[in-house]
Amino acid sequence: MPAVPLNAARNEQIVEPGAGRFELVLVQIENCVYCDVFRRDVMPQYVLSGKAKDLPLRFLDLNTPEARQLQLSEGPVTIVPTLLLVRANREVARAPGYMGPEGFFHAVDWMLSNAR
Repeated sequence: MPAVPLNAARNEQIVEPGAGRFELVLVQIENCVYCDVFRRDVMPQYVLSGKAKDLPLRFLDLNTPEARQLQLSEGPVTIVPTLLLVRANREVARAPGYMGPEGFFHAVDWMLSNAR
């Protein structure tokens, strides 16, 4: 599967929002190789998983006004990609850096189990 250029997918909603109170946000920048690898290797599995229906995931370019509206509890995002668990536009948990599919699912489970 070819990588999706950031310009073609900036801030797109990959999984439609569900009734859940949390949202996953993958913070990225243009020309981020690991962001493209995440799209190629992790997203197809996430979309097919049961979690995707209840926990939407969207991509957010770090250099957009929307990214500046996030209330980050752990300081600025300095590594891309960074996965955030967000509720009401506030960071609840963070997992910086690329992780493969298995690591991604473990990180999501860990973030949800520690969410307040």
